[in-house]
Amino acid sequence: MTYRFIAQFPEDAAAYGSAELQALGRVWLERRVALKESDAFRDFLKKLQREWAIETGIIVEKGKYKTLPNNPRRRDGTMHTYCPPELTQDEMQRLIDWYRDHDAGLPPEVKAAWLHHRFTQIHPFQDGNGRVARALASLVFLKEGFFPLVIRDADRQEYIPALEAADAGDLRPLVGLFARRQKEAILHALGLEQQVQQSRQAEAIIASALHVLKGKYDAAQRQVGLVYDCADALFAIDESRMQEIAGDLDRQLAALTPPQQSPYRAQLHSAGKEGGNRHYFYKQIVDIAHLHHYFANLDRYRAWVRICIATDDRFEIVVSLHGYGHGDTGVMAASAFTNRRVEREDGGNEYVDLRPAGVDLFQFNYAEPRESTVERFKDWLEGSLAIALAEWQRLIAA
Repeated sequence: MTYRFIAQFPEDAAAYGSAELQALGRVWLERRVALKESDAFRDFLKKLQREWAIETGIIVEKGKYKTLPNNPRRRDGTMHTYCPPELTQDEMQRLIDWYRDHDAGLPPEVKAAWLHHRFTQIHPFQDGNGRVARALASLVFLKEGFFPLVIRDADRQEYIPALEAADAGDLRPLVGLFARRQKEAILHALGLEQQVQQSRQAEAIIASALHVLKGKYDAAQRQVGLVYDCADALFAIDESRMQEIAGDLDRQLAALTPPQQSPYRAQLHSAGKEGGNRHYFYKQIVDIAHLHHYFANLDRYRAWVRICIATDDRFEIVVSLHGYGHGDTGVMAASAFTNRRVEREDGGNEYVDLRPAGVDLFQFNYAEPRESTVERFKDWLEGSLAIALAEWQRLIAA
């Protein structure tokens, strides 16, 4: 197998960027000033730096480029060809020049993925190239005010195929992986804000009060409050789509009811942010949040939509909209789950077999354009409903 020269940034590279990360990054850059001097944030950075050092390895000073081929042999016996030593100097200069040409015009996750892959493709040093490649990607993010890139051992099953896809000309899987790692770091950092607010000293409290007196606080609150308007729009979309599914299913179930049994039904129930039943499913929402490693804030906003499917059993599909993390950060989440409702021997009923109905948590914030959030939510909702209905099918077939 011959070496394939590195390729320029794709012509449509700007479209590879994550609108979600762009919006979340704006939220972080606006709020980090209040966090950066706090002990909680310093501890968070130390933990992240330790993890980065452990997972990535310590970067030692590099000398000259390689003088011998360093092509590895794959498990299937084939050879993976890196840049020959005699071409390394020219390839590295090309890498640097192309990166500088695009440094100001592309999202950081795209630049980081391109730089990481092309550097790995060249493999300019005799060893340690993977560690240096991840360090270079981290520098791209740090320059934008974000966090070092941490690729964990658990990411290997996604990381290696993403590199292979980039070898074949598709950089998007690697961009997507890098974007998700940054989103996780930012969300964890934003979750520290409540701790910081509780630990502020008198000077910080006075500064906050003066901030309010100058009128900036109200303006900031109005901006953050945009996320609740967006949540109302997503709730309406959610309710409409689940009503469509429940109505179709209800009509078909009625014809399948066995003789002498209560009619099979599929019914929709919902509670908006002002609904009297919005407090339902508290435990399920909190338990699903724990599975996704975040705090479900149900104080300021909570709403849900449920499809209840009654056959020989009672199966429920629930989508919940609520706050993400402590305090009023302007970040919200949607979660989806299924459960069965069964009768207890002492009367009443209880929920059992709680399962998440989504691979990923849906997160949104006030900075992302409404159109982008709506499109992402529709895709996420369809995927979650498909997983939930597949779980129902599995139960009735058992």
